[in-house]
Amino acid sequence: RQSLRDEDFDFDDVYVDMVTFSRRRITAPTKLVKSSLVDDILKKSVITPGFEKLHTIPLPEENKKKLKKIRQVGRVVEAPADYYHSRVPKKQRKKTIVEELMADAEFQKYNKKRYKEIIEQRRKTHFKAHKQAKKLKRKKK
Repeated sequence: RQSLRDEDFDFDDVYVDMVTFSRRRITAPTKLVKSSLVDDILKKSVITPGFEKLHTIPLPEENKKKLKKIRQVGRVVEAPADYYHSRVPKKQRKKTIVEELMADAEFQKYNKKRYKEIIEQRRKTHFKAHKQAKKLKRKKK
C-alpha cells in the first residue's frame, strides 16, 4: 500500500465558491426566527390553547352513579392442542364461566386446607427436623 500525499493531488483544479456558501448560512436562521411565533408553533403542536379545559378523564362523581354491567354469555371451547396439557375432564366442566370460577375457588380452598393438614402432620412426626429446617431457612435470608 502506498500512502496518499499532497503532492499526488492538484489543488489548482478544485474551485469552492465561499461567497454563495456563506449567504445560504446567513439567510437560513432569519427565516427560522420569523416563523417561530408562538401561534405558529401551537398550530403545529398537539397541544392547543384550550387543551387544559378538555376533560379526557371522567370525573369520580360520574363513576359512582352506576356500576358497569359486564356479562359474557357463551361456552368455553378448548383448542385441540389443550387436549393433553391443560384439559378439563368432562365431569369437571361447567356450563358457565361463573360456575367454573366458583369451582376453581373451591378447589384452591380445598388444596390449601389439605396442604396445611399435611404440614401439621409432618410437624408432629418430625418435630426436631422441622425445627432445624426452619432455623436454616431463617439463616439464608
